[in-house]
Amino acid sequence: MQEHPFFKRYRIDKKEFSAGQNKTYIGYLIARLEKLPPPPVPGRCCIECFGLTMNRGGGWMSFAGPPATAATGLLPKDCFSTAPAGSGEVTTVELEPNRTGFHVLELETVAGGLRLVSAHVNKTRFDVYKDEVKESARFAKWVSGLPPGRVVLITITDTAIAAKRPPGRDLYAALEALGADPAMERIGYRLPFALIGVKGGGPGSALQAMDKTKILLRLEASVGAAAGGGVGLEGTATERTDITELMLSED
Repeated sequence: MQEHPFFKRYRIDKKEFSAGQNKTYIGYLIARLEKLPPPPVPGRCCIECFGLTMNRGGGWMSFAGPPATAATGLLPKDCFSTAPAGSGEVTTVELEPNRTGFHVLELETVAGGLRLVSAHVNKTRFDVYKDEVKESARFAKWVSGLPPGRVVLITITDTAIAAKRPPGRDLYAALEALGADPAMERIGYRLPFALIGVKGGGPGSALQAMDKTKILLRLEASVGAAAGGGVGLEGTATERTDITELMLSED
């Protein structure tokens, strides 16, 4: 009996990709990167977040600004790459798949765009999955210590939180300090999640997205002057790509 397309779609959505599906998916990512590279516009930042069930997760974050020589001391050499962006560079930070918790970049605005201040990615990420109490407190303390106007990029490459150990109020209060919506949906287990925010930007000022598994999230924003002074986001864009659609021909 032939499986109805509706049920095949559901089955693919809930399980990890097969070897053949991963091959198709990786081919798609290569073609996608050529078509939609990290934006080489000074002051613009970007996140692509891949869900865990797609080739064990992964993703990247990017920002454009003056030559990113400072990144050499803040990121492992195999974690980032640079490319020309006008008079400066676009720096892309590759994120290791299958790592729980938050990957985070802290950026400051400078002449010519954005510059990396600190990086908490891969081995140094905030792993709120592993220890939701200790790591949520560490993240909240870090956010509290940021000066107003700092730009923060957050994403995941596995799952942010454990299914049976959801983080407490501290984590969400810290996200709100970065402009997250106070009424945001609680972060779900194994759900893609990403946020671009500004410390002190005000409730709901951040660009954030969460979706079901098999959705590839892309967030983009330019950093500029906010109304009334300070730093704000402009030219924001959110893209959601349903990867399941690419896999319906795979067994």
